[in-house]
Parts: sequence; structure tokens; C-alpha cells
Amino acid sequence: MKLFRGYIFPLIIGLFQSAAMISVLFVPSRSVFFSVNGAWLALLSLLHWHIAKVTRQRWPNELPLAFISYVGILGLMILAEDNFMRIFLTVLSGFTAGFLVYKAITKNLEESSVYRIIMKPSRRLSLILWTITVLASSISLFSAGIFFAQIPSWCLSLLIALVCGGAAIGVWRMYFNESGHKFMLWALLVGVGMFECAWVLMMLPLGYLVLGFVLSWVWYLSVLFVRFHFGPQGIVWRYQGWFILTNLILLVCLLIFFVRWI
Repeated sequence: MKLFRGYIFPLIIGLFQSAAMISVLFVPSRSVFFSVNGAWLALLSLLHWHIAKVTRQRWPNELPLAFISYVGILGLMILAEDNFMRIFLTVLSGFTAGFLVYKAITKNLEESSVYRIIMKPSRRLSLILWTITVLASSISLFSAGIFFAQIPSWCLSLLIALVCGGAAIGVWRMYFNESGHKFMLWALLVGVGMFECAWVLMMLPLGYLVLGFVLSWVWYLSVLFVRFHFGPQGIVWRYQGWFILTNLILLVCLLIFFVRWI
């Protein structure tokens, strides 16, 4: 029973999520797309709420990442033209679903010192998944602005800001045992910054892949430095200043020498 709950059940959830994404490729119907994905998202939400109730959590902490990552990776898979990339995104989505269910199930071990040792790699993996989610969501929304020019830029920028702000709270809560209300002001600042960044990036003659990558890069740096700010040592500019400068140089080099301007 413990084996089923700990490993097999998350594996089954991951396979079901991959199957839901595959249905979009093999059954290219609008009704199937909305019915299958809507039903799966509803079941996924109910599952995480049930796990939170069983493990005596007030809120399903993994639900936002599970929900946003599915939508973001789904949008990225629709844009992909290469079959290998589609398979990779399908496997990635299934892995994300299974991992988050496993993490939610093991929340009841949170007081154990063994849990804290084991979950350090899990926390890093969650950070990677949040970053991939921001990247996939921003690429999907930037592509919507290119393919559907009638959508206002401010509307897409607002959606990007909401995703980035929510993802920032999700990352900070992994490192600090505080309620989300403590991070609301900083999340609002990050969201406003990403709103302005997205609006400016939409005016540049760049493809949606580059736009999403640049915005995700800026988001990651912003989230990282706010995390340092919350830490006991704060931001150590002696070291982090060089980190910012190096990233800025790399970003400028990327835009000048490697990116093809449209």
C-alpha cells in the first residue's frame, strides 16, 4: 500500500496527464481539446485538494504549479513542429504531474529531519519546474500576440505578470516557511516589472521563443535576488553584483550576436 501511494500512484497520474496531452495531437478537434483538458484540470484540482485534506494541509501547495505548468507546456507543445520536441514536452508534463503528486503526498513527513535532507533536491527540482513553467507560459502568450494581432498587448502582458507573480510566491514559499501574504508586496513588484518588461519586449522585432527566454531570464534573476533579500544575510553585493553584471553581459551578447532579429 505504501509502495502504491508513494510511487505507483504518482506514476499513474503522470501517465494520465501525458495521455491527456497526446489526445490533442491525435484528435485535432476543438470540442475534444476543451472537454479533455477541462476535465483533466478539474480532476487534477480535486486530486490535490483531496491530498491536502488527507495530509491535513490547509491549502494544496502544489496545485498552482501543477495547473499552470500543464497549461504552459500544453501551449508550448501546440507550437512545436518537431515530433521529438512534442514527445519530450509530453513526457515532461507527465513527469511534472507525477512529481508534484508525490511531493504533495509526502508533505506529512515535513517535521522529520530526514524529510528536510531528502527534499533539498526536490526543492531545487521544483525551482527548475517553476522556471520552465514561466518560460513555457510566456512563450505561449508571446506567440498568441504574434498569431492573433487583435489581442491587446496589455492583456497578454497582464497574464504574463500574473503567472510571474504567482510563480514568484511559489518559489519563495519553498525556501521560507511563511504564508503567501508576506510575499504579496514583493510579488506585486515582480508582477509589475514583468508586465512592463513584456510590454516592451512585444515591441521588439524578435520571435516568441527569444522573447519568452529573455523574460524568463529577467524573472529568474528578480526572484533570486528577492530570495536573497529574505535570507539571514540579505543581498551580499560583493558577490551578487558580479553575478548581475555577468548575466547582463551574457544577455546583451545573446541579443547582439546569436539572435536573429526579424
